[in-house]
Amino acid sequence: MLFLLISTKQGAPLVAHLVLFSSAIYRDISA
Repeated sequence: MLFLLISTKQGAPLVAHLVLFSSAIYRDISA
């Protein structure tokens, strides 16, 4: 499913936002 999102042009920005969001949460937890 994630691969399908990445392979589509419309899904690319969504994945990028998801990565930034998850990394922000990770920093919040580890801090």
